[in-house]
Amino acid sequence: MFNTQDSGSFFTGPKNHKKILGHAAIHATLAILYVFSVATLLFHSEIFFHMDPGVLSIASVLLLLVISVAVMGVLIFGLPLILYIDGRKKEGVFMVTDTILILTLLTCAMFLTFTLA
Repeated sequence: MFNTQDSGSFFTGPKNHKKILGHAAIHATLAILYVFSVATLLFHSEIFFHMDPGVLSIASVLLLLVISVAVMGVLIFGLPLILYIDGRKKEGVFMVTDTILILTLLTCAMFLTFTLA
């Protein structure tokens, strides 16, 4: 997936930083799409699910939270963890940092778009 040869210092980044940045952008975009799909599901939950408030509905929301945490964990930390364990620590650190940075920038852009509209 990534080139294992790396000659840059930690502060200059790996040679394949553009490729890492591309993967980070894809993962951040998938994370935002997942959040929007869960938000849409929750917004229209009365249409999709005709459940009375009770233990089953609370358990369903908690299970959705657990699944969401797992999906977001894989999207943000999955590939960086694999890279880190594989010995490509610099690429793993740059990948998780880039993913979180892109996710933050997209979230700020989304807030600005909705506040100015």
